[in-house]
Amino acid sequence: MRKKIGVLIAILIFTGIPLAVKATSENGNPNIKSYGSIIYKDSSGSVELYAEDIAFLQEKLASVPDEIFDPVLYSHVHEWEYINVNKNTHTRHCAVCGSLYDIVSAHEAATSRACTITYGDKDYPGYEKTCRCGYTWKVEMYHNLIYTSVDATYHRLSCGLSGTDYCSGLEAKDSEHVRTASPVDETHHQSVCNFCLIEEIQECVFDYDSFEDSENPTQIIKYCECGNYITEPKESVSENDIGNTEDRSDETSQTEQLESVSGNQTETIQGGKI
Repeated sequence: MRKKIGVLIAILIFTGIPLAVKATSENGNPNIKSYGSIIYKDSSGSVELYAEDIAFLQEKLASVPDEIFDPVLYSHVHEWEYINVNKNTHTRHCAVCGSLYDIVSAHEAATSRACTITYGDKDYPGYEKTCRCGYTWKVEMYHNLIYTSVDATYHRLSCGLSGTDYCSGLEAKDSEHVRTASPVDETHHQSVCNFCLIEEIQECVFDYDSFEDSENPTQIIKYCECGNYITEPKESVSENDIGNTEDRSDETSQTEQLESVSGNQTETIQGGKI
């Protein structure tokens, strides 16, 4: 308690504000000037202390631990050591200060180097990190993606180290298969997903593309996505289409004849025969 009183006296002696500001006393005396919130000086030069301010300051000082005024805190070089080290935190401790001023904090990597993580009979690239306290841990260098078939349409994306301390977490997502087809025989192919590698034998569907056969224009070649193809004759023209074509030909012929007669008549008139 004597330490607190000493601090209070020091504040009363050394606390001051260069510019005096006017303060109003309880009876409204305008001649009192303030040199802080505690010490007041009137026009005659006498000093007055407000008991309320002293009580307020004592109340505030009472909340400060006595240890904070211990000179040992400011008169030695800290001898830091790390204690209570676990997978998440460590405690920084000074043997001179004592446990009252221990600092608990999370690990932070002071150094990092490439390493190999072995998990489930597989090796994964990773980083080995070391904290100042000496604690060492490993994390994956990047997510090691795994595609697992869900059904004939979808597969699921996840991380090979998901659920371990090596992985920071990856939300599993479903997406559609991306397939590549290769022929098995002339009418079937094997469809394989490029990611999850699910396989399926499918019957060829010859609607991927089609071309006219360059060697036989009456034939058309139809392709499946796997590369298999079939050759079929072009679709024949129906009888109705043929009849319509002949009718259009007759109409064209009659029109040409009329134009020819009209031209001859024009030439006769110009020759003066009519």
